[in-house]
Amino acid sequence: MDNAHRLRSYDDNGLLGQLTNLDETQREQLFRTWIKELEHELTEATPPALIDAGKLHGVNGGEQIRLGTDGRRNRESASFPEAEARMLNEPSPHARLAADATPLAALWMRAAYNGLWAPSGTNWQPIRSLALSSDETQRVSDGRLTGPSLAVLGHAHYSSILGDIAGLCGWAERSRVEWVDLGIWLAFAQTTAQGHGWDFAELHLTPETRPAAENHLLQILKARKSTLSSRNSHTAQAMLSALQAHDLRLACLLSAQTGPNLPLDDQAPGGIQPSDCDRLIEARVSQRVASPAGEMERGTIEKLWRQVRPAEGLALEGFTWHDEFSRAVGQAMHDGLEGEAGLVPRIEIDQFRRSWRKLPEVDEAQLPADALPHHLRKRLIGSGLYRQVDGMLLDHRDKPVTAERLIKLVRRITQNFGRYFLRFHNTHPLLGLILSPTTGPKDTLRRHWMEAGRAVGKMSLLARARGQVSIIKSGPLEIARKAIAKLLTQHAGNESLRRAIKAAEMEPLLTFQLGLPLGPDELVSAGQPDEHTGLVERQLDRRAGRSSLSEHHLPLPE
Repeated sequence: MDNAHRLRSYDDNGLLGQLTNLDETQREQLFRTWIKELEHELTEATPPALIDAGKLHGVNGGEQIRLGTDGRRNRESASFPEAEARMLNEPSPHARLAADATPLAALWMRAAYNGLWAPSGTNWQPIRSLALSSDETQRVSDGRLTGPSLAVLGHAHYSSILGDIAGLCGWAERSRVEWVDLGIWLAFAQTTAQGHGWDFAELHLTPETRPAAENHLLQILKARKSTLSSRNSHTAQAMLSALQAHDLRLACLLSAQTGPNLPLDDQAPGGIQPSDCDRLIEARVSQRVASPAGEMERGTIEKLWRQVRPAEGLALEGFTWHDEFSRAVGQAMHDGLEGEAGLVPRIEIDQFRRSWRKLPEVDEAQLPADALPHHLRKRLIGSGLYRQVDGMLLDHRDKPVTAERLIKLVRRITQNFGRYFLRFHNTHPLLGLILSPTTGPKDTLRRHWMEAGRAVGKMSLLARARGQVSIIKSGPLEIARKAIAKLLTQHAGNESLRRAIKAAEMEPLLTFQLGLPLGPDELVSAGQPDEHTGLVERQLDRRAGRSSLSEHHLPLPE
């Protein structure tokens, strides 16, 4: 199987393949179809029965609904003990660097594919990767590496729909997610290698070495463009343009350390048989609501933190949903949006006008599409409310979006976030606040943020390997970081950590929530006006689609 076929084969990879290259409207339609099919299977099945629930969660395997003779429908998430054992093993100190790029092509590609399904709060898919030959690796690394490598590129700046709204409102976002998501991606890449008995070594670029390395990478991409198929040539040009515009940056180079012979198989996606770790990643579910009955011991999250061996300097403080702190965090997040000094009061026409000053001319009765930042524009188009025609956004009546209408849409989107934050304390039984240092050289701080991402990425996989569900959040802390830090000085159990937070030496960076799988018949928000079943909740909390791997990964020419 050649690399072009390997790339395309991932577009047909089960349910994940069907979710590839779909916009929001298409995904909704697909999930509606899948859920109807699942409900039909559940109705027609004769208990006791075990029904594949992948269609409900948008995953490849690992999720089932058991239909009992008593009529109950219970969700069961498969465990992955072999994957768990591999993740907990220390890498072999005697591994050799792989010298032959040919068998590596399938492993690089599988790592890049697994990274597409790594958790990211806004599903912005920040990472791109480029396979390098031994000669290219020596040039990019200035001779520090020999043998083939994988160049890992991440976005220079995080962007999200909430960040877009904040920008329109003149509220500068201070995000570290571009580094956090790099760490998460690397955790998934490392797990991919471990699953096949291999290991990846990382060479990270510094501010001093990055310019020269990126210049070499630009020359490599320019030389490759003419030798590639039209599809890969488009990807190469996109990477080239993004590097030139400083939207992408070269983060690190991965070298493969050899293990057993790779199980190459032309009939498998990407030309390589999936390992237990690959299957775990394809079955991972990021779930905003866990089982309301799923009580868990506080020590569970603290043990998980220790098992992933977080980098020195990071800290975790754990809480349960019975602690007042968890409720206060949700309220702080809500106040960060709708409080007196929050985001919602800033959503008004004068603020928007100040943001539009950089545009040559804005007619508020028919806003041009570029008056809306990328993610907000994408949301309005993807939801089917508007379509873009000749630089304008038009609704189903061919009427353009107006400034007044935009204000209402932005308020609605932001307030939807706020309503969910008020329920933050009762969505998962365990809450972990990951904290990182605030002092030191900028490059050191960035490594802390990246290592925090690596830790929570590993935690999400270890939890899923044990049949648990989790979700990682970063955006709420951008909204309410100071308020949450103040709460920690009152509620954190670690006295030295409280002192460090008070002295502004440590600050909260991420939340990690952990729980047990939500069953289809369990009630969410029981007794509240919006009470609904777990089945409905999973329809509301769908797994996002992904663009094709061919847009994220560029293999070596053949």
